[in-house]
Amino acid sequence: MKARHRRNYIGLVENKAGVIVDSVTKVKKAVKEYFEAKFRASNIARPRLSTTITYKLSEQESGSLEEPFTREEIKQVVFEGNGDKSPGPDGFNLEFLMKCWDTVGDDIVLFIQDFHKRGKLSKAVTASFIALIPKYDTLVFGDGSWQNLCTLKAVLRGFEMASGLTINLNISKIYGVGIRAEQLEACSSFLGCKIDSIPFRFLGFTVGGNHMRIGFWKPILKSLRDKLSSWKGRPLSIGGRVTLINSVITNMPSYQFSFYKIPSKVLKDIISIQRNFLWNGTVDKSSIAWIGWKEVCKSKEEGGLGIKHVGRFNIALLSKWPWRMLNEHNAIWVGLLRGRYGEYKNRMWGSEANDSASKESLWWRDIMELCNGEEGVTKKITSRLGGGTSILFWKNKWIGNDALQVQLPILFTEILLKDITICRAGRWNEEEWDWSNIKGT
Repeated sequence: MKARHRRNYIGLVENKAGVIVDSVTKVKKAVKEYFEAKFRASNIARPRLSTTITYKLSEQESGSLEEPFTREEIKQVVFEGNGDKSPGPDGFNLEFLMKCWDTVGDDIVLFIQDFHKRGKLSKAVTASFIALIPKYDTLVFGDGSWQNLCTLKAVLRGFEMASGLTINLNISKIYGVGIRAEQLEACSSFLGCKIDSIPFRFLGFTVGGNHMRIGFWKPILKSLRDKLSSWKGRPLSIGGRVTLINSVITNMPSYQFSFYKIPSKVLKDIISIQRNFLWNGTVDKSSIAWIGWKEVCKSKEEGGLGIKHVGRFNIALLSKWPWRMLNEHNAIWVGLLRGRYGEYKNRMWGSEANDSASKESLWWRDIMELCNGEEGVTKKITSRLGGGTSILFWKNKWIGNDALQVQLPILFTEILLKDITICRAGRWNEEEWDWSNIKGT
């Protein structure tokens, strides 16, 4: 290792003035000046947009461009690197990081996220591998017409000319929905990209397909088996197995778990993999379970082993969607859902019947069921009173431990305006509140 370090050591360089320098500070300066000159943008006149830009990014959209790197993005960069390259100053190359990701991955993620937050590398780092984590991965949807395809190609070419960046069409893909094979082949040839089929993976996430089918989850089940099987035969304690189970379940399929509800059959298969690995260190061989799985999944303070219950973990991740829908009223994605499914708040609070379930996506039905079930998300939400324009007087929980329709059931049956908001239910008449609007009089 020391011999390799000596071979890779740069003792002196020639700076831009032709002078040989050997001090650490001057070597750094010379290297910096060289690459600044090498990669400085040339003064080339580029086409400019002469029209007025009518659309600007919102604060939320512009902020998303500066979001911290996710664990999945960091892992993708590490695993796309060449593991046979020279090691870093610690003597380890990328191959080591790939093989031991389950052990060192958390530290790497924390290091990168700390760099994103502070904008500085630790002083202990004297050399580094630099990779650009791509933020331009984009899905473009459009009508399958030649006019639309020509427009898309013109837009992409205009982007290249105006920005100086190049779109790599060799790794770009085109998908067809309801389009003949020969037409899709012609579109692929025109754009210069490859043809792929649905479902497909995008940023670690499965797009398309029916998540209620077992086949949709086979890659996840295989990934779980493979990760845990790699530890087969190793002398791991029960505590070590618990740590591995939680690490694999938490990190690997979190994208999938946060968007799709796991079918009961798939949930049983995942729990079976966990249980087998916990008690005998393998994923396919069954053995005696000394403690019921519900007890195993309890926290250590409650007498369990602290293993995450996959079903509850899935529900917890899915619950963020109704929560965000109630809080991010003006978000573009919320407006898209509202345009597709109509005003959804009454549905979420269980105050409106579902008359169009057959026209709704499976994902939307799962979210609505999550809101209105026995342990529905909305039943656990208390509204904080402001202007009262969006809180239902009777059906939302805003005073007390239950909605007023639950606290005052007899009075509620006599009310005509059951969906009235707080701001419409009462008004201030100089000295006192007038609640006559509640009855609809």
